Parts: sequence; structure tokens; C-alpha cells
Amino acid sequence: ALAGFMVALVTLMMVWQIPHFMAIAWMYRDDYARGGMRMLPVIDPSGVRTAVVVLLTGVLLLAATVATPLAMPGVLGPVSVGVAAITGLGFLYLCVRLARERTTRAAKRVFFASIIHLPVLLMVMVGEAFVRVVVLR
Repeated sequence: ALAGFMVALVTLMMVWQIPHFMAIAWMYRDDYARGGMRMLPVIDPSGVRTAVVVLLTGVLLLAATVATPLAMPGVLGPVSVGVAAITGLGFLYLCVRLARERTTRAAKRVFFASIIHLPVLLMVMVGEAFVRVVVLR
């Protein structure tokens, strides 16, 4: 069970990075271009490819977000799964908005949501695990 949880947690962290950094690269694409950095938003002026990457990884992130607490039954339960679903769907909604609007404002929303989503999810998982394993046993 622990190995499955570790794989799910590593997957969550890896997938989370992509829309997070794509949002940053979108917000600062002019700076990256001036610095000669060939980030996807720099070489994709229309933003269509960047939007597709953000959207697809947003979908993968939702799956990884919900899979992580499900990978530790008995330690994590409905609280973590519920928070994962709510924060994951909220984050995916913002990814969809970025894909549709392709604006700096939408990218900022994805960026700020990413730095809220992951810590909230991890704190809830730690809290629920503490209650279920230490307090209730």
C-alpha cells in the first residue's frame, strides 16, 4: 500500500509542475523571449499548443489528485478524497479558462491556484492521516 501511495504522490508532484510552470512561462513569455529561452509559450505565439498542454495536464492532475488519497485506504478517506475532488475540479476549471481565453490574467489564475491547490491537498492528507492513525486508533 505504501509503494502505491508513493507512486501516486510522485505522479501528483510531477504532473502538478507542468500547468504550474506553463502558467509562469505564459505570464513571463516576453522576458523568456528576450533572454533567448525557448519556452513553449515563446515559440507558440497563438497560445494554442500551450493551452492544449495546460488543459491535458490539468485533466491528468485531477486524476492524480484524486488517486493519491485513494492509494492509501485506511489512512486517508473521504475527507482527503473530497478535498482532492473539489480542489482538482476547481483547478481544472481554471485550466479550461486559460485554454479558452489564453490571456495573462487567466495564466495568473492558474498559477495562483496551483500554489494553493497542492499545499491545501497535502495539509488535508496529513491532517486526516494524523486523525485516523494517531487519534482514532
